[in-house]
Amino acid sequence: MVPWRWKTITMMVINLQLLLSCLDSSDAFYLPGSKPSFYCPKSKATPSCKSEIPFLINTLNSPEVAEPYEYSSFDFCQYNGSKVAPAETIGQINFMEEINCAKVCTKSYFQTDKKSIAKLDRLKYGIAKGYWNNWLIDDIPVIQTYHISNHAAVINTLGLHIGGCTNNQACTEKSNEFYLFNHIDLTITYNYDNTNKNSGANIISAVATLGSINHPSGEVNCIRTSPYVLKDKMTKNISITYTYSVHFKRDNTTSWSSRWNYILKSHSHPKILWFSLINSVILAAILCGCVALVLVRTLHKDVTCCRRSPSSEKALAEPGWKLIHGDVFRSPGRRMLLSVLSGNGIQLLVTCILVLMLACFGILSPALRGGLVTCALFIYLFSSGIAGYTSARIYKGIGGQNWKIMTIMTFFLLPALVIGIYFLLNILIWAGQSSAAIPFGTFVAVTAL
Repeated sequence: MVPWRWKTITMMVINLQLLLSCLDSSDAFYLPGSKPSFYCPKSKATPSCKSEIPFLINTLNSPEVAEPYEYSSFDFCQYNGSKVAPAETIGQINFMEEINCAKVCTKSYFQTDKKSIAKLDRLKYGIAKGYWNNWLIDDIPVIQTYHISNHAAVINTLGLHIGGCTNNQACTEKSNEFYLFNHIDLTITYNYDNTNKNSGANIISAVATLGSINHPSGEVNCIRTSPYVLKDKMTKNISITYTYSVHFKRDNTTSWSSRWNYILKSHSHPKILWFSLINSVILAAILCGCVALVLVRTLHKDVTCCRRSPSSEKALAEPGWKLIHGDVFRSPGRRMLLSVLSGNGIQLLVTCILVLMLACFGILSPALRGGLVTCALFIYLFSSGIAGYTSARIYKGIGGQNWKIMTIMTFFLLPALVIGIYFLLNILIWAGQSSAAIPFGTFVAVTAL
């Protein structure tokens, strides 16, 4: 007769196989917690098939400066001409609506206006520091594509750069001339399944080609005859006209579940990843070799002493590393601190393992921005019982008496330290007017958790 334990395990395995077979035969999503959005032309729009594609934007980043900034920090065009745009929204277009050289807005700067000069200096500073926009369309980032002279390949990078410097020179704040990217050609690739007439198209990629165009005064002409150049010093009143073009391209060879693959083609990121990985492996190997060398030399000396014949009482004494057996039952000096840090360490370890498991199984979707940090925060909060149990067991095992103080320190020591450091950093970031600074209300809410 088969024991009941084996019967239970067998039934669990059978149920798991049935569940996996059902998932293979169904139209399951590749990322639990997210679903594709369907888009249709304006004349065929329904509640389940939208026609408007919103343009979202994250903060502007730079490879030289750690502080990110908001979209409005560099005096770009605002949504619907308003001074304050909706949260992260910079515009929208209709699906399958081709747009050729459309005007967004015109920014005017006057030589005698101090505010205009300050805005232009801010724009030049962003170009000199290499700031780029992070656009999002249907929750996927827009990549920039461009050609390099005497190079046949096409280079793709994440983010849309503000501008650059003339004569192929490296941009610095002391550069005399800057060219501004005031035109964008956007190509949106979509996948449409003819067999499913009830659904629309899925957006699978968004690629932008930037251009610097000196539009004639009062006109919009996207023929790239000469770039728009910003001088180091403002000698006359100037106007900057921002334009864009949108094109749609159909591609049924790429499915919605693999649409993030085109991000891997972005230039420089794989090289940086491999360089960091190889550097870390080499450094870890060198450190392990040094530690192993020290241990081998020490143990070899002690083992040699043990093998010698005892000729005196001094030789009978236990050498070096064998004296450690007496430290096993010796109580540590700071028992409470050891217990508290051990409990918090186990809590962080459990949080990291669960977050990595959820990410590996696809539950944490990259389309849900901020989902990773939010999930890690809540898992850390709900795993506080593990930290308390671990600290209590260790503290009791080494003979601790003040268990009430130990319990309070377990729950408040590490969070208070992290929140205090982050509060000081947040003040410095807020003083620099960076978008990385969180509002005071949000900070209080997170602290209360």
